[in-house]
Amino acid sequence: MQRHNPESEVKVNTRDVAKTRMLHRLSALPCRLFGGRRWKELEFEHRYRRYLAEFGEADSDIVVSTFSKSGTTWMQLILYQLTTRGDMDFDHLFDISPWVWYAALRQVTPAVVPHPRILKSHDDYRRFSKGRRGRFVFVTRDGRDVCISLYHHRRNFKRFTGTFEEHFDHFLHNTEYNWFDHTRLWMENRWNLPILYIKYEDLKRDFEGTVRQLARDLDIPVSDEILARTSQRCSFESMKQHEYPNSVPATPISPM
Repeated sequence: MQRHNPESEVKVNTRDVAKTRMLHRLSALPCRLFGGRRWKELEFEHRYRRYLAEFGEADSDIVVSTFSKSGTTWMQLILYQLTTRGDMDFDHLFDISPWVWYAALRQVTPAVVPHPRILKSHDDYRRFSKGRRGRFVFVTRDGRDVCISLYHHRRNFKRFTGTFEEHFDHFLHNTEYNWFDHTRLWMENRWNLPILYIKYEDLKRDFEGTVRQLARDLDIPVSDEILARTSQRCSFESMKQHEYPNSVPATPISPM
């Protein structure tokens, strides 16, 4: 599958852009005047909506959707290898697979990439409307493994100083971002979005077979040469070179 110029495919709703820009300006004022967590979260929510509207949608978009620590980077790189020549000379994963939430958080412009765009998301299912363009790859992972991996991630990169018991309570009961609610909504798929479900454990057990099935379901032609390259460049040793930076700042804002 050849990638091509993005300008010909992205659909941007000018009314949505104008609306979200106005709401963002309105929410930014009390944030500047009063500060506080509530106003900061409201300002960020409207900022993120503005970024999404400005980024637009395309029928060829492939959204890699996961709960945190469930194989997101792995799937992004797999799809990148399957849909491009697989060059690994980029500086950062965001350069070839944009994450609009993080761009909004850092207030930077998401990368402009060829189509099909491989997009990262940890968003709640309800973020996406019934008619959202593009397709979704939802990666699931055993919740027990996710919980342990997320605990170490929070300790190493998010300045979390609580106990594992406290983390486990968040994992189960956090009202904004808990594994059970997040996963359930995506599995139920109330809006009948075009979702392909992939198990993290299947990738570990039978990488080549699972990738071949992924490619077939997404109508991506894959040769033995591409599959071999994908296996090599998507090994855990290779991926360590292209993970997001360890310097990502901690933030109280959940990816919702």
